[in-house]
Amino acid sequence: MSKLVEQLWDAVWNPVAWLAVVVAAGLGLLIGDAVGGDRVRLACNAAELSHQLKDKQAEALGLRGYIATLEAARRADAERYAADVAQDRVNQEKIDATPENRVPALDRAAAARVRGVR
Repeated sequence: MSKLVEQLWDAVWNPVAWLAVVVAAGLGLLIGDAVGGDRVRLACNAAELSHQLKDKQAEALGLRGYIATLEAARRADAERYAADVAQDRVNQEKIDATPENRVPALDRAAAARVRGVR
């Protein structure tokens, strides 16, 4: 049994073995930091993107309301325009139907009196 203890004691104090342990631990730390750091960065990015998505969704909802308001105003303007065009047609028909009046509104004496008023 003492030979086994001696081999273990030599293995524990062997510099090559310690170097292998240190290298393995260093690689483990580096790989663990890279993987863990990536997970933390990804979680942080996911939270930031989720926040940005909520902001953009709220902005899109506001813009949809604005577009709906503009569309309602456009429809109301189109209805008013159609009513105005119809009224213009009616007015033009009345103008066209009115006979021409060749009689002067004032006779010469009344026109002279009006001209002299200042």
